[in-house]
Amino acid sequence: MYYNTIHDDYLPTVLVVQEHQVKLASNSQILSTFNQINIPVINAMTVVAWVQQHQPDLIIFDLEYSRIINLGLVTALRLDWLTRKIPILVIGCLADRLQFEASLDYDGYLRKPYSTRELEQAICSLVSTPACRSLITLI
Repeated sequence: MYYNTIHDDYLPTVLVVQEHQVKLASNSQILSTFNQINIPVINAMTVVAWVQQHQPDLIIFDLEYSRIINLGLVTALRLDWLTRKIPILVIGCLADRLQFEASLDYDGYLRKPYSTRELEQAICSLVSTPACRSLITLI
């Protein structure tokens, strides 16, 4: 499994789970204030094991084709006592939201396409960092 890691012990950690190795909003100032780990969805249990071990501050699911895998991942994370309180932001299309609203327990939803500002606001609504507090004062 390929892990793309930017690590600093003093920054909160965001785990980005997506099908393709694409940088999520690379121009986002908020994401640059996190340790960002990108994991492609290959095996749901490997992702759950990583989350259990590393306890990120936020998980972002970028939904594309593997909707069933992502459904299983979110369900597994919510059932596990080690991971159930970690905020989850789901990124997908509006049809996904309507389909998943009743079946998934996520903390935030962002519809594609989205702006960098919308991504930053969604992240800041779930995780409090100094950069988020600065962004909120600018709004």
